[in-house]
Amino acid sequence: MSNFIESHRFQISSSKFPTIAPEIFIKICTDLHPIDLLTLARVCRTFRQYLVSENSTSTNLVWKQARENFLPHYSLPAPPSTTELEYIRLIVEKNCQLCGKKYTFGYRPYFEFMVRCCPTCFNKNLLGVREVKSMFNMNSHILLCLPSFDRGGLKFWIPQVKKFNEEYLTIPDEEKSKWFNQQVIETRNRMSDAHARNANRQNWLNDRVKEIREKQKLRQEAIFAKMTELAAETNNDGTKKFEEVILRFTRYSMDRFFNWGSTQPFSDRSWHMIRPKILAEYAVQYKKFYMKRENE
Repeated sequence: MSNFIESHRFQISSSKFPTIAPEIFIKICTDLHPIDLLTLARVCRTFRQYLVSENSTSTNLVWKQARENFLPHYSLPAPPSTTELEYIRLIVEKNCQLCGKKYTFGYRPYFEFMVRCCPTCFNKNLLGVREVKSMFNMNSHILLCLPSFDRGGLKFWIPQVKKFNEEYLTIPDEEKSKWFNQQVIETRNRMSDAHARNANRQNWLNDRVKEIREKQKLRQEAIFAKMTELAAETNNDGTKKFEEVILRFTRYSMDRFFNWGSTQPFSDRSWHMIRPKILAEYAVQYKKFYMKRENE
């Protein structure tokens, strides 16, 4: 790393920034989210040259550390023959690589094909087994060389099928067997890698959902405990301060204040803030309840 740093000392002449020591720049970068790093690489040519250097182990390490620190659902190393930068762009950028449109949801990386796209483009570029055979005149055993996606049957990626078919036609007959066996091994490794990445992401999501639900459960239990304490309060003569039925209606009408879906702990401070509102709402419900009884 030291050799790389010494060879990349720089001064940003096109801006008012002072000279930045590469050691400090590296330290800053390792503390940034990958999205912030991508933004930083667009600031100026110097930053871009430093952060997008393909043959630099230091640059690769910066992106690797950023991914491990901020993207725990993508904790596995970058796929073979893929740099950390390429891998991060694949998983964090929010535009479809085919149509170019930006999406806030619905897009995802498909590691089987190493592409990120929207559902519309993904469905347009899938072919079933029969379609591949008829369109490209391929035998069934040749399909073993192609990565696939299981969606009610094996589906193949049109750009990969076209590229594979063009390459297959240029291979001499005497070398096709060797080439075929090599392609089968590479495809199996690629599919195993894709399955591992999908499983890693799904396991993280499952753990995250479990964690969120546990926090929500703790919050709800704390709210019910406080409401139970409130219902148990008594006057000086030992009679209960609140009627249980009216207090229950009060809680229902106060649901919007409790924010049941939040993962934040329901603290004593939260209770002290919401208790006066509950008492005020209880008074309203109490009046409605007895006015209705009198009218009956």
